[in-house]
Amino acid sequence: MLRALLGILRTHDPLQAIGERFGRMLKLTLEMTLSAGDIAFGGDAAPESRTRIYDLDVEVNKLERSIRKRIVAHLSTPGSRVDVPYCLLLMSLAKDVERLGDYAKNLSEVADVREAPFPDDEVVGELGRFGAAWSRRSRRRPIFSRRLTGNRRCRIFSMDGTWPTGATR
Repeated sequence: MLRALLGILRTHDPLQAIGERFGRMLKLTLEMTLSAGDIAFGGDAAPESRTRIYDLDVEVNKLERSIRKRIVAHLSTPGSRVDVPYCLLLMSLAKDVERLGDYAKNLSEVADVREAPFPDDEVVGELGRFGAAWSRRSRRRPIFSRRLTGNRRCRIFSMDGTWPTGATR
């Protein structure tokens, strides 16, 4: 904890570093989800693909723990009271993104327990179209911008690059 606190004190903007770690978590989790979908629905069950997902999951877990430790250390410094709402939100989001990584890891294991291919019906077709669209869009547009405004709001974009309804800039 002392090392984390010293690291926070040495950093010019500790929340910027935490935000960068969160952005990395998002990118890794997206990669895991797309790869897991390929394995579960496309049948690409190569051992290297699964190993890559497990390795990314370990990294996502480490990033989540690191973010939580840095936030606790930051909030223990004088003058950080104004950052409490942002930090609590970021801790919650980091936990949710870590959970998404776990879901992706579990999805990659579906190919092992599935006895027959998925049926060629409307639901599976819709899932396939959604997965393909998600894959195309996610490679073109940012989901999370690391830039933080003066009052510490993070910018989260919808998949088409517009602001979600009710979001402020």
